[in-house]
Amino acid sequence: VVARTPDTVRARARVRVTGRVRVTVVVLVTVVVLVTVVVLATPKVHGTAAARVVRSRRVVRATREAPATAADLAAVRGTHEDHGIPVPRVTHVDRGIRAADSVASVSSVDDQGRPEPPIAAHEQDTLFGFLDYQRATFEWKVRGLGRDGLSVRIAASSMTLGGLMKHLSYVEQYWFSYRLHGRERGEPWRSIDWQLEPDWEWNTSLGDTPDDLWALWRRAVAEARTDAATALASGGFDVLCARPWPNGESPSLRWVLVHMIEEYARHNGHADLLRESIDGETGE
Repeated sequence: VVARTPDTVRARARVRVTGRVRVTVVVLVTVVVLVTVVVLATPKVHGTAAARVVRSRRVVRATREAPATAADLAAVRGTHEDHGIPVPRVTHVDRGIRAADSVASVSSVDDQGRPEPPIAAHEQDTLFGFLDYQRATFEWKVRGLGRDGLSVRIAASSMTLGGLMKHLSYVEQYWFSYRLHGRERGEPWRSIDWQLEPDWEWNTSLGDTPDDLWALWRRAVAEARTDAATALASGGFDVLCARPWPNGESPSLRWVLVHMIEEYARHNGHADLLRESIDGETGE
C-alpha cells in the first residue's frame, strides 16, 4: 500500500489533468478535421458578377453588382441597325412618375441589352422590372429579321414572329388603355369586327413590313408604360380597371402587370422556337 503523502497526491492529480488535456486535444483535432472536410466538399459560390442562375431550361446571367458599362448603356439607348428604329430606353416608374430617360439608373444589363430585374426590391420595381425584362427579351427574339423571317411558320402552327409583334401590340393597348383606363380602342383595332376576324392581327401581319410592325409594337409599349404610370400615381397597385369584365368584376393594376408578365413569358417561349427554326439562334 502506497502511503498518501503530499507528493503522491500531487502526482496523481497531475496524471488526471494530463489525461483530461489529452482527451480535449483529441476532441478538438477531430472537430477541426470534420469542419475542414465539410468546407472542402462544399462547392464554391462565385461572386454575383459571374454567378449563374437557372431560369426555365437554360442558364442565364444573374444580376450583377457592378454598374453598367458605357457600352452596355449605349446598347440600351442605341439605334436598331436594321431599320433605324431607336431601341426603347430602359425606363422605370418612381412613385407613379414615368422616367423616360432614366438610363443612368440601370445597374445591370445582360449581353443582349436587357435590363436585369432587381433581386431585392419593393413590389413596384420588381413588377415593372420583370415586365420590361420580358419585353426586352421579345425584342431580342425578333431583332434583325426581314419580312421572310417574320413570316416563318413551324409545324402545324399558324403563329409567326410578325404575328406575335402585332398580337402583343394589341395586348398592350387592350389592357393598359382599353381596360385599365376605359378608353375606346384606337386604330388599327377600332375598325376590326373581332367576331368575324378573331385572328385578324395574326393573319394581317403577313402583309405588314418589318418597319410597320416595329413602329406599332414600340408605340404600344411606350403608351402602355405611360398608362401604367398614370394609374399607379392615381391609386397604387390596388386601383381597379375602369372597364370591368362582363360579369362586373374589375382586375387591379397589380393583376394586369402580373398577367402581362405571364403573357410575354408565354409568347417568348413561342418566339424562341420560331427564331431557332429561322437561323439557329437560341437563348433564354
